[in-house]
Amino acid sequence: MNPQHKLTYKFNTSSVSTDDIDDDIATILMDRYELNICNRCNMWQKSATEMYWVGEEYTKTTELLNKYDYTAVCDECFDECFEEDKAK
Repeated sequence: MNPQHKLTYKFNTSSVSTDDIDDDIATILMDRYELNICNRCNMWQKSATEMYWVGEEYTKTTELLNKYDYTAVCDECFDECFEEDKAK
């Protein structure tokens, strides 16, 4: 199997920790596959569809992420931050 196909398959089926990826591969993932790293769990996610970002159209998103000093988090971590903040 071509290593590129293996990499694509791996990222289409699950998130991968930043510890599993070297810097050269990280650059490819960010550029070609439009992936980025969640600031909370350090897992690779699709930037546009699986992450919340500071500066998005909703002020409450930016306010919540700023409380935790995050720039971008995945959907799951955003939900966790929301629940933690609500519990305070």
